[in-house]
Amino acid sequence: MVNYRTFSINALRASVLFLILSSICGCSGGGSDPNPGPVPQEFAAVYDELSSNLSKREAELRALWDGTRSPVVFATTLLTADSNAGPALLDPAVREGNRRYLKALADLGVQGVVIQINYPLLTAAFTADASQYLSAYSEIADEVRAQGLTLIVEHNCLLPGFSDLDPTGYYQAVDFTKTRYGQESYAEIRDIVQHVQPDYLSLVAEPQTFAYAMELQMSVTDWTVFVEGVVNKLAVDVPGHTTKLGAGSGVWEDPAYVTSFAAVSGLDYIDLHSYPLTNGVTDYLKNLETWPAVVRAINPSLEIISSESWLYKAQVVELGGAPVDAALLSRDVYRFWEPLDNQYLEVLAITAHKENYSVVAPFWSNYFFAYLDYNDPSLAGLDPMELYDRAYSAAYQAVLAGQTTGLGRAYGEIAAGVSP
Repeated sequence: MVNYRTFSINALRASVLFLILSSICGCSGGGSDPNPGPVPQEFAAVYDELSSNLSKREAELRALWDGTRSPVVFATTLLTADSNAGPALLDPAVREGNRRYLKALADLGVQGVVIQINYPLLTAAFTADASQYLSAYSEIADEVRAQGLTLIVEHNCLLPGFSDLDPTGYYQAVDFTKTRYGQESYAEIRDIVQHVQPDYLSLVAEPQTFAYAMELQMSVTDWTVFVEGVVNKLAVDVPGHTTKLGAGSGVWEDPAYVTSFAAVSGLDYIDLHSYPLTNGVTDYLKNLETWPAVVRAINPSLEIISSESWLYKAQVVELGGAPVDAALLSRDVYRFWEPLDNQYLEVLAITAHKENYSVVAPFWSNYFFAYLDYNDPSLAGLDPMELYDRAYSAAYQAVLAGQTTGLGRAYGEIAAGVSP
């Protein structure tokens, strides 16, 4: 299965760079957004396909939605705090940048943030700085709470080739087994519950992605046993903790993960990730609408959240195969996508209200502050990572200048209940 999260790690590496460079050298980049402009010819086909699929889904939803706005926490990812950034998380300059970014999100009207704390960052056998990372996240959590925001933590895994602390050798060690992963991952989760104390903690959110990354043969049963074991052991080791525990999958993954997790006693919620709209056969956005009913038929008390979601800028014919091409991922940076991004967030919000999601969190929060202009001659010839760097530098400069994009303002209105 395609690893649709690969680009989140690319983003983190770039975000660390833009925080440091922007603070030191004052790199240029604007956040106010003029008219998005015409769609370039090279992206016309993908734009039209995405627009058609989005409009179809929106029309279907609006025909069924009675307009009732259920209580939803409209959150987003705190990109500057992802553990794939590695040692930069301990840098005082980056920490200051993180605080500014967090405040900008709160000022925008965002009601919660998602932080990814990825195994094995908090494991001493992997890094001697494990305890420092735990302390850093405890401090970040305090900053989130000081802003009055809901804190959602995803306990994912570092992805080889995309983390500044490359876990490849660790995963390939002879003694790295499902048992060892289960023991070390549980210890990290316990520490997160005790010291970070998030409101929500997703124990696993994309099982196929992470089993693939760690080169472990993990079946639906294996993941369910893992989740059940964590829930039961935490009840003994950290009695009375108030963190809600969840598990889930990408809506492009096997639905058996979600139905199996829903049957785990003591679990509080199911977490659904969404990126591609469709593979030409399955409407993944419709899964966001229909899977909650399936979950509640198994356990009516479970909450539903979506801690990651964004409009993936690819045609159906471009999906599949090896991990996603960075050239596809870097398409996101351009301003001409803003109308589609805006429509996607409205569809996400309608789905959340209609199906009583507790939390939704669109991923790319940097585009709430700045996009790049496709016609900017200085972008010509840049590779995907260089485009990421430029996009995040622009976003942080916009944060410093108090600027937001139309998308950011629209999401603020969604959070405030003004729209859709």
